[in-house]
Amino acid sequence: MAEISLVVPVYNVEACLPQCMDSIRRQTLSNIEIICVVDGSTDRSETLLRLYSRLDSRVRIVVKENGGLSSARNAGIKASTAPIVMFVDADDLLADRACQTVRDAFGAHDADMVTFGAECYPSVAGDAWYEMVLSPGNAYYPEFHTDILFKEQSRPFVWRTACKRDFLERTGLRFDETVRFGEDQIFHFAAYPKAHGVTFIPDKLYRYRLVREGSLMSTRLSDERLKLQEHLVITDRVCAEWKRDGLMGPYGVQLAEWVADFLLYDIMVCNPAYRLELAEGLGALLGNRFSRDALEAAGY
Repeated sequence: MAEISLVVPVYNVEACLPQCMDSIRRQTLSNIEIICVVDGSTDRSETLLRLYSRLDSRVRIVVKENGGLSSARNAGIKASTAPIVMFVDADDLLADRACQTVRDAFGAHDADMVTFGAECYPSVAGDAWYEMVLSPGNAYYPEFHTDILFKEQSRPFVWRTACKRDFLERTGLRFDETVRFGEDQIFHFAAYPKAHGVTFIPDKLYRYRLVREGSLMSTRLSDERLKLQEHLVITDRVCAEWKRDGLMGPYGVQLAEWVADFLLYDIMVCNPAYRLELAEGLGALLGNRFSRDALEAAGY
C-alpha cells in the first residue's frame, strides 16, 4: 500500500501540468499514489495525464464533470487509499523531499494534521505577507488550542496541510462544494478543532505559483466587491460550523476578533459605492452568529 495519497485537481492547466507532475514523480519517497482528478477539463490536460499514467503506474486518473476545486479534492479523498492525504494544485510544485518529510513528521508525533512551509514561485512574485503566512514555526499541539489558528502560521492554503485519512473519515471532513473561493479557510477552521494532534514544521516543501493567467485566485483578486462578498460567505460558513460544534462559548471572542481582522478594515476602506451593502452584510452576520457579550469583549 502507498504511504501517501497526493490529490491533484486538474482543470485546464496543460501549460503547467508537466512541471507539477514531474516534481511529484521526483519524490524521494517513492511509495506514493498520485490521484489526478480531471474536473471537466476542456484542454489537453487529460491527454497529458494518460501519457504520465503509461510511464508511471502510481498515477491514477479520476474523470468527473466540472464541479470546482472543492468537488475535485473531495473526489480525490474518496479515491485515496494511503494513510496520509496531501493536496497539490496542478500549477504548483513539490520539493523533492516533501512526501518523505511529511511522513516523518507524522511519525514524530501522534498527530492528525501536519502543516508545513512553502515559498512563492517565482520567488520575485512574493511579498512580505506571503513570506509570513508561508513560514510556520516548529510546534506540536496534542489537543486544540486557539493558538493553532490565531498565532501559528496555519492558514489559509490547504495544499500545505496533510491529514491522516482516518481522521478525514472519522470526522466526515470534506471541502465545502458550495463555495468556489476560500474553501481553504473553511476547511482549516473546521479541521483544526477536531484534530487529535497538530504538528507544524518550518520546512518549505511546496512551491506556490502565485501568478497564472485565468486562475481562480487572479480572477477574484481583480474584483474588490466580489472578493469581499465572498469573504463574507467564508466568514459566515466558519461561524456556522463553530456554532454547530459548540465552539462559540469557549472561543467566540477570539473568533470575533478574527472576523474584525479579516473583514472589518477592508470593508471600511472599500469603494463607497458598495461599502454600505457590505457593512450591512457584516452587521447581519455578527448579529446572527455571535452573542452580545462576545462582540463587546472583542471590541465591537
